[in-house]
Amino acid sequence: MTDRAVCRLGPDGIEVVEIAPGVDLERDVLARVGFPLRVPRAPRLMDARLFQAAPMGIGAEFRQRPSPRQRRRPEP
Repeated sequence: MTDRAVCRLGPDGIEVVEIAPGVDLERDVLARVGFPLRVPRAPRLMDARLFQAAPMGIGAEFRQRPSPRQRRRPEP
């Protein structure tokens, strides 16, 4: 993970999975690394709040999510 892209190790090599807003995938990521990166699908955009000086406010988002127990399906 960098300030430009998030990668993961996939079955066929390192894959770009997210890019920062305003980043050009080819120019700012692929052309600047010294090894091949795979792009099996269009990368998601990183949350723009990551790049702001203000607090992200993610606490409220987490409190609104259902707990793991609430997400489980009832067993038949």
